[in-house]
Amino acid sequence: RHTKIHWKSKKEIICTASYESKVVDYLNQNQIEFDWQPKVFCLSTGKTYRPDLYLIKEQLWVEVKGYWYPGAKDKWDEFHTSIQKNSELWDQKKLKKMGIL
Repeated sequence: RHTKIHWKSKKEIICTASYESKVVDYLNQNQIEFDWQPKVFCLSTGKTYRPDLYLIKEQLWVEVKGYWYPGAKDKWDEFHTSIQKNSELWDQKKLKKMGIL
């Protein structure tokens, strides 16, 4: 668990995983405008889903994922296909391609 400070808003950001921490560092260093976990979505199962971040200029929801906990993949799949198609999964492969890992 890491606490970061948003480069623009100066708000605290709590990162619960190492990939999240590296992504926030990247966004901060490059002064990319983002909101951290700004919204909770309701799924058809009655469960909730909170994407990791929202890229403001790109109007893109992002889920940063290194490890899939039980049920997490189902939540992501429903969010990405049925609720918010303008969303991306940033996994190890994507983060390496972006130069974050």
